[in-house]
Amino acid sequence: KSAPRTRAANTVLAIREMAQRHGFLDKVTITSWPMRG
Repeated sequence: KSAPRTRAANTVLAIREMAQRHGFLDKVTITSWPMRG
């Protein structure tokens, strides 16, 4: 069966893909997501 790690990885990939589309991947780090400021 799929391990929880798989779902987490898919979530990270989805966030990174969306970030790249909007072009703010360099401005926002995955570790500090979500970021309120």
